Amino acid sequence: MYAIGGNEGLTAALLPWYFPYRNVDAYDPTTNAWTSRSAMPTARWELTVVAVDGKLLAIGGADRRGGFDVLESFDVAANAWSTKTPSPRVLIGKPAAVVDGKVYVFGDGLTLEYDPANEIR
Repeated sequence: MYAIGGNEGLTAALLPWYFPYRNVDAYDPTTNAWTSRSAMPTARWELTVVAVDGKLLAIGGADRRGGFDVLESFDVAANAWSTKTPSPRVLIGKPAAVVDGKVYVFGDGLTLEYDPANEIR
């Protein structure tokens, strides 16, 4: 289990001073312990994360300035991040699913498909 991104959770009255996190922490139920992993390249909250082919895809999200079209991939075995082709639109807190190795993100009346096999970066 992974905890990725977020913010320090200050009250709504302090919203302009929220700072997004780049943190990535992994929980191991056999040892009942959390371990810090390599930090995400883009600090953000309200991102969507899915697991596909041994990697975690961090999709979209936001910080205090607005939303992101960012797509970043975390290789769990290598503990390393890479930047992928961005989404064609900003995605903040959208539901997603993985079917047959393809990632589908839903929202705003559309479905976006991402196929990691077609990634050129």
